Amino acid sequence: MSLKNNAPAATRRGEITVEIGGQPRTFKFGMNALGAYSELRPSQAVESLLSAMQTNPIRFFVDMAYCGLQQRAADNALPEGFAPETVGDWIDEMPQADWNKVRDVMTAALMPGKPTTEAPTMPA
Repeated sequence: MSLKNNAPAATRRGEITVEIGGQPRTFKFGMNALGAYSELRPSQAVESLLSAMQTNPIRFFVDMAYCGLQQRAADNALPEGFAPETVGDWIDEMPQADWNKVRDVMTAALMPGKPTTEAPTMPA
């Protein structure tokens, strides 16, 4: 999928393509991303996502973004040693507006009915 005017592109439910880490990459949030999150953070029950968001929202969003990118690993050309810390560094370099769109798609896919405006923003 190409980006027109560098704007984030929404595709299917729970999916969005933005430029991150120097190239367009697709995030996919849903059941598989939740499964990957539960493997990454086994002490965090998937049922308590809202609690995880409130306890340490930055760690939660970075970890979930990592899991979302992994779901499209075959298309995303992820570097060797790809880790949540890689994603955190990439998010630091993203325009805030692009990150907000990723966060909104993530929130809508993982917590249907929860207003996306309640999700915290990443520091600029």
